Amino acid sequence: MAKKAAAVAGPERGAKTRAIKEYLEANPKASPKVVVEALAAQGIQVSVGLVSVTKYSKKGKTGSTGATGAKRGRKPAAGPATIEDLIDLKLFANKLGGIDATINLLNKLAQL
Repeated sequence: MAKKAAAVAGPERGAKTRAIKEYLEANPKASPKVVVEALAAQGIQVSVGLVSVTKYSKKGKTGSTGATGAKRGRKPAAGPATIEDLIDLKLFANKLGGIDATINLLNKLAQL
């Protein structure tokens, strides 16, 4: 049965995306709906979703980060804390009701 699907003639892999990119290069401000209509007039059937993904995806993206890519979560601090950072933190903790209240709030935040 897999051979039957391969026997069906269709556009070359990536042809629709290539057509979308070419149209967007010539008309960068065109909305996805306009692109779909223009390509339909050329005999190329594409969905609004495919146009949107092609138009608005980040250029140069190589795919998922995988196991060796960037980790999710908090970014490390830029460097050691300065005295100004500690003073700011103390003032912030006082606004929240003290250090114990701040710790409780941070623990609740970590559970989200």
